[in-house]
This record gives sequence, structure tokens and C-alpha cells, in this order.
Amino acid sequence: MTILEAVLSTVILGMTAVAVASAVGYVQRSAERGKLRQHAYETANRIMLQWLDDETAMPRQDLGYFDGTYWFHWDIQVTPLVVEVPGDSVLVAPSEGQAVNLFNAQKLVTVRVYNGVPNGIGGVARGDDELALLSRTHNPIVKLAGRNPDAGIRAAGNRDRTAAIMAEIMGGGASGTRPVTTPGGSGSGAPSGGGGKK
Repeated sequence: MTILEAVLSTVILGMTAVAVASAVGYVQRSAERGKLRQHAYETANRIMLQWLDDETAMPRQDLGYFDGTYWFHWDIQVTPLVVEVPGDSVLVAPSEGQAVNLFNAQKLVTVRVYNGVPNGIGGVARGDDELALLSRTHNPIVKLAGRNPDAGIRAAGNRDRTAAIMAEIMGGGASGTRPVTTPGGSGSGAPSGGGGKK
């Protein structure tokens, strides 16, 4: 083997090693990214369930949420919806009275979860990376029965909350998007779990 062949062999071997290392690194980064997003969606689901159970008991957003592995920052938006029934539909939309309010009480609840960046003073700032987006429609009349037995019992045992839910139902929908902020929340920075499944 000549010197030139030895040099070429060394270069090719080095390039092969770099390519293999790059491929392994990419796979590892992809796996870590997938794990991060999985945790983010689990967090979004917990936030959603907590809001559906009792939106007045939401954790403080400025504290972020630590799930034991990652820090996250979350926000939630509630957008009133107006249901429009097509003219050729077999459904008949109510035309007057409180039935209209009840029909238009639908809301779109959207939870977004971002990477959390601890700010060094006990809070968590929002990173630039949106990791999870979870949305579902909701009618406040469901809160009277409760998403699960525990939530139903808590709502039934709190007359102020029941009155607030009834006012929300009878008030019907409204235009615009309302971001939910909870600076005076529980202070734990974590959802209470709510109990039960969706």
C-alpha cells in the first residue's frame, strides 16, 4: 500500500465515522424531541381537564409546570362559539328565549404548552418553542353534572359555583377570544389532576 492509498483510506474512514456519529446524534435528538413533546401533550391534557373540572382552581401560569422531567409554560384561551345550523339541516335551531343562549353557550377551549425557562426568581418564562396544542369544544351546562363524579359532587356542594355556572349558561356566548390568566391561583404551579378520564 502506498502512502497515498493510506492517506485516502484514513480520510474515507474518518468521513465514515463522522457520518455514523451524525446519524446516531440525529436519532438521539429525534427521540429526545419526541419524548419532550409527549410530556408536553400530557401537560396540556392535565391543564385541559383541570379547566373542565373547575376553571376557578387553575394553577398559576407564572410558576410554570414541572412534570418531574421538564419545565413547561402553558396558556389557555376560551373562545365563545356561535352555532349556525345550515338551512337544509334536519336540526332546528332555537329562535327565541333562553334556549338561544343555551344553544350558543358553546366554547372552544385551547391549551398551548411551550418549553419553560426558569427565570431564577421562582417563576418560569415562556420559551419560543410551542410543543403542544390541544383544543376541544365545551358547553358549560356539562359543569352542572360534572365531567366526572368528583367534579359533579364538588359543583353540587358549592352554591356560589352553581350560580356562576347558571349565569354563564343563561348569558349565552359572546364574541371575541378571552385569554385565561390566573395570577391568584393555587400557587402550586401544577394542575390538581381533576380526577377521572376525559
